[in-house]
Amino acid sequence: MRQKFRPETGSQVLVQRRSNWAQKIFPLGFELLVGVGLELLRRYTKSWVNGVRRETQLRRQVPEVKKASQSGLPGNSSVKQIAETAPRRKGWVSPKEIFKMLTATAKEWSNDKCPQLGAALAYYAVFSLAPLILLLLGLFGIIYGGSQEARAKVLEQISYFIDPSALQSVQEIADKVAQPKPGLWSAILGAFIALFGASGIFGQLQEALNTIWDVKPKPNQGVWAFFRSRFLSFAMVGGVCFLLLISLTLEGLLKGLHAYLQGVMPGGHYVGMTIFYVFDLAIIIFLFAMIFRFLPDAKIAWHDVWYGAALTAVLFVIGKFLLGLYLSSGAAGSAYGAASSLVTLLLWVFYSAQILLFGAVFTRIYADTRGSHIQPEEYAVRVKKTEVELPQP
Repeated sequence: MRQKFRPETGSQVLVQRRSNWAQKIFPLGFELLVGVGLELLRRYTKSWVNGVRRETQLRRQVPEVKKASQSGLPGNSSVKQIAETAPRRKGWVSPKEIFKMLTATAKEWSNDKCPQLGAALAYYAVFSLAPLILLLLGLFGIIYGGSQEARAKVLEQISYFIDPSALQSVQEIADKVAQPKPGLWSAILGAFIALFGASGIFGQLQEALNTIWDVKPKPNQGVWAFFRSRFLSFAMVGGVCFLLLISLTLEGLLKGLHAYLQGVMPGGHYVGMTIFYVFDLAIIIFLFAMIFRFLPDAKIAWHDVWYGAALTAVLFVIGKFLLGLYLSSGAAGSAYGAASSLVTLLLWVFYSAQILLFGAVFTRIYADTRGSHIQPEEYAVRVKKTEVELPQP
């Protein structure tokens, strides 16, 4: 038994290192985690087997489909409907196919002018970061109480996505926006302005994804298109806040599981750290999947989204490590003096945006080659890019 004093409550709380309830709860939690994993594996295996069976049936119909397409059957023909709605190839992707898709992704990434799109995202991030931090501070302040503890939690969650070398600017912004503002109406107005400002980066990201996926909203939609776009941006802001809260909650459970594994098995520390890394990667994959699935004005199957989000998350983790080595040297922002922290943050957002856009291009390539294709929403149209050389006058 040991005593720990909490100044915010003004009382003493007796904390026992290994209580009986903890020894009962954590084994049950570990068994539940393993059971859920096995159930997900069983469902995925069943879905994969059913996909192989459907693919085999469709392959048997290939000669009939080719014959129907060459003879020009009417639109109500069932064979022609099979040809138009048949899914692409399923199953494992060979290394040769992966190399071809990555090569095509690099080519399309250059053709879509992703460096310019990433520069626009970095510009919008400067104006959206402070409102987003203000919203997170308000949300975490309601849960934890006290601005200092909320500030620490916000910076802790943001550090998972931003390199420590670029975190200095975020800390300075958090110190400024954490100062309390007097007045109820000023607080409400500030929250509305913060929500509107934080949605700016998601609006620009939506435009970038529409450009990459060759879709755009239909013209002459007026105010409805503006409000729909802003609603999606607001929803993404709320989704990010909710995702950080879920991450914070599960992180506490994982810390308890980590402590339990250290006490009951040799090498439990490394097992716990592996679980932490897998958890962080899963959070990043889920965030990218939400961006690809809901933000653009296009329809895309979840199967294609998860492949693209997984590749983007892996590239993001690798890029975070490599960019951290480069930015931590100080060579990037040392020539800018007092603005070095801001320049470092801009470079971090720019290079991170390139990874995100590369993943978006890969998602499109995968959906077109092995997936269900990307289709525009009912309120959007597909954009066809054609180069025309005009005759000389």
